[in-house]
Amino acid sequence: MGAVDYWVAPPFWNKGIGTKAVKAAVEYGFNDLNIKTFETFCLADNVGSSMVLEHNGFELVNKFTIGSGFKHEGQLAKLYRLDRQSSAIAQDK
Repeated sequence: MGAVDYWVAPPFWNKGIGTKAVKAAVEYGFNDLNIKTFETFCLADNVGSSMVLEHNGFELVNKFTIGSGFKHEGQLAKLYRLDRQSSAIAQDK
């Protein structure tokens, strides 16, 4: 299983950078590293990150509260998953 994480500085939001970066990372993982599934999460109130993932075909699979000892402790997060077999990205090559 692979994981994809990203961060885009505020001056570059809403320019498609995050969406393109995640697509490139996932495409590389599926096609060159033979990864079958990706998982990642974002804070539930981070609409931009949710959109980046959903634009790349990730599906929401769960919501959870971030545990103690972690950054953003106690905040609600969304877990997303993308499987190679159902991904248009894996089919692009």
